[in-house]
Amino acid sequence: MKLSNRSYEERIVDYLHNPVNRANAVTIFSMITSQYKKNTEVGKLRQEALQNNSKLMSAIERLQEKILRDEEYSASIIPTVISSDEARNLLFCNEIRPTTEGIYFWLFYILTGFASGFSIVSLTNFDEKAIKDFRNDLIQRKGILRGRVDRSVFQEITGRLPFSEYAFGFELLNYFVFWFRNKQLMEKGQFEEDLKKMGVTDKEIPKLVEVKDDATLVVYSIPRGKKRRVEFIPRTKNFIARWYSSFLTNPNIPQPQLGRFLSSLYVSSSKESRSVMDKFFLYLLRDEVDGTLLEEMLGIRVDEMAKSVRPLSYARFFFSMLQ
Repeated sequence: MKLSNRSYEERIVDYLHNPVNRANAVTIFSMITSQYKKNTEVGKLRQEALQNNSKLMSAIERLQEKILRDEEYSASIIPTVISSDEARNLLFCNEIRPTTEGIYFWLFYILTGFASGFSIVSLTNFDEKAIKDFRNDLIQRKGILRGRVDRSVFQEITGRLPFSEYAFGFELLNYFVFWFRNKQLMEKGQFEEDLKKMGVTDKEIPKLVEVKDDATLVVYSIPRGKKRRVEFIPRTKNFIARWYSSFLTNPNIPQPQLGRFLSSLYVSSSKESRSVMDKFFLYLLRDEVDGTLLEEMLGIRVDEMAKSVRPLSYARFFFSMLQ
């Protein structure tokens, strides 16, 4: 689904016009083409773009031409095969052969995503201006360095969480809601008046942060030498309405409660805690709470309390949302 009348190719060109965006995008371009050796056609495109990022758009165009010529999408465009059910809100989900617009669609959302480690997260079908302002603010705060997100900026409002792909997706979305609310309150616009009229259960709350009905979180995992995958996580609107209503409608709450609770539940010294919590995040972002995983995390946390006392934050808030 297009968000404007411009083609995705035009939107990539506009995005890359900014030198900082171009520097960020070339890092992601290098990630998604890393499976090709330097002496291959795509490998040479990657090296050319890395040596001079002003040539990135040219490299993208030639990659697009190669895909059309080969008549199949490569892992540089789609990390893995997805079902039409998972991608029902997205473009060309039932197509087999690549099209120019389809290729640029995928490249737009990947190249304008947010990268950390071997993960790229895209906020799709969000308000374009809001995402642009959000990105620029992160850059100004040094939250994006050399194309990769410095997660310590996100963890200023959550505390420590696992260094994993779905935890990163959560941190990004959590920080976006935090940033948007505070930005609107500082500008003293219609947002504050709207807050006064709304209750914490109002279904229109996601609109306050420019989240549309078909907003989707897309998490790309691109580990070196391992299988790539992409996860489409829909129902972002429902997730925000459920977990952020009280934060959005109460300016006196300094930080989103959900992130603070999950950080206090995480045991950073435990590999098991990291593994279980990353799986928990995937369900949570789908607006589901897996009781078995939650029970496991609580058990690990209770064992840790025998060694050191560290209180759970906002536990009452979290468990009240399960009723």
